[in-house]
Amino acid sequence: MFDLHTYWMAAGHLAASTFAIVIAEVNDFWAWLSCVAGSGMPPHHAMAVVTWSVLQERINAGRGAGYGDDYLPWLWIHRKNVSGRGNQVVDPMPGYRRASHFLAQVEWHVGLLCIYLGALDVREQFPLWPQPHTHPLADYAPSQQRWRGCRGLMAISRELGVEHGREVGSDAPYVATIDIAATVKRPTGYGIAGIALKPHELILSSEPTDRINERLAMERVCMADYGATHKVVDRSLLGHSTGGNLELLSSGARLPKHLQDKPMLSAFKERFVDAATLTSISKGIDRAGMALGLDTIDANLVWRHLTWHRRVELDITLPLQMGMPLSRDGRKIADALTHELFGDFVQ
Repeated sequence: MFDLHTYWMAAGHLAASTFAIVIAEVNDFWAWLSCVAGSGMPPHHAMAVVTWSVLQERINAGRGAGYGDDYLPWLWIHRKNVSGRGNQVVDPMPGYRRASHFLAQVEWHVGLLCIYLGALDVREQFPLWPQPHTHPLADYAPSQQRWRGCRGLMAISRELGVEHGREVGSDAPYVATIDIAATVKRPTGYGIAGIALKPHELILSSEPTDRINERLAMERVCMADYGATHKVVDRSLLGHSTGGNLELLSSGARLPKHLQDKPMLSAFKERFVDAATLTSISKGIDRAGMALGLDTIDANLVWRHLTWHRRVELDITLPLQMGMPLSRDGRKIADALTHELFGDFVQ
């Protein structure tokens, strides 16, 4: 069996010049990890003191590995790890069967926003490994790209002159996580958008040597190693209405079979936009539904479906006023949010 303790301790003392060699040598380890990913849930005591054996158990269980429904977040929610940052969410995101584990409601809403804006995959509580490791998309099936790995956060911390840190009550190195690692499509190919949810007022009021800034600095360098973007956002990005709007619209992400007719959906969109632009969103739904023989419930569901998939553009940052005409600013707002979360050049 692969000895995690020996490997990480050795990797933590390697010079940066040996990084490429290490990456080649650890490919077997990551191939082994991908083989066991999703093989089962960790034992019930996994959130106790994180010793070397607990780290090994988590990796054996596939924690921090996989894509889509096969991904298992490094951190997950249960009775023993209540968050002080707000309401925790354990629920599948639209398009997923697996339960997502968001430690705060704002993370859940930003995850929904990523999907709404076109992210191909959203992996929450994503580990940034202490040791040299391959790229998060190294074995991503749709991609044929050649990926560069990361030297690992232990090496990055030495380069920055900050302490990497250890797990509480253990000599095992701390496994840092970034709140969201979103897979996006750019003109040059696939890529990662790293998103950290941190209150801006806390960052602005802190010193450069405060731990929050040291952690963010290590994240930035790790993301740069990946060739990924790194954005730090807080709940101000969402305002008062975006999260609730996303929850409402995402309830229409999937349609029952009797509403999946493509010509009907196209006709509904055309009739809705024509009517809603001149009258109101509510009347647009009613008129499109009546013209196509849909009852009120089905018409509303079709509208939510089309809007969630952005076939109808809506300014999701404003309170949803069903009695007002459809705004024409939806695409511009979505483009601005895309830039804020994913950076430039996202398809």
